[in-house]
Order: sequence, then structure tokens, then C-alpha cells
Amino acid sequence: MVLYNKALTEAVDTAERIRSAVAKASMPNGKKITCSIGVTEVKENDRYEDVFERMDKVLYEAKSDGRNNVKS
Repeated sequence: MVLYNKALTEAVDTAERIRSAVAKASMPNGKKITCSIGVTEVKENDRYEDVFERMDKVLYEAKSDGRNNVKS
């Protein structure tokens, strides 16, 4: 997901709301699911690869930290 014109803190808040909503929802078969989300911001002179490398790193941290959380 890309959020334009949002500060990192706003993006983290949005990701946390999404994570929470997913955790509260039930699948049609009654099972619960969770999600982990990695958040980063685009910095001046960033290349596409730089942004996605940072995002991938924090996503991995979120998954490694027990899942069902947001990292930035």
C-alpha cells in the first residue's frame, strides 16, 4: 500500500488500524487471521529499490517478532 503525502507516524497509525481490523475479523470458515505490516517512508533521492528494501526489512522484523504487528 502506498500512502501519498503522509508522515511516517500517520502511515504507521493507518497500518495499525488495518492490522487491528484484520485481527478482529473472521473468515467465512470461522477462522481468524492476522497480518504483519512493514512501514517506511520515501526519502529525498531514494531509489525505488531503496524504499522496498527498507520496507522488506521492517516487514521481516514484524514477522520475526511474533507476527500480527506493525514495524517501521
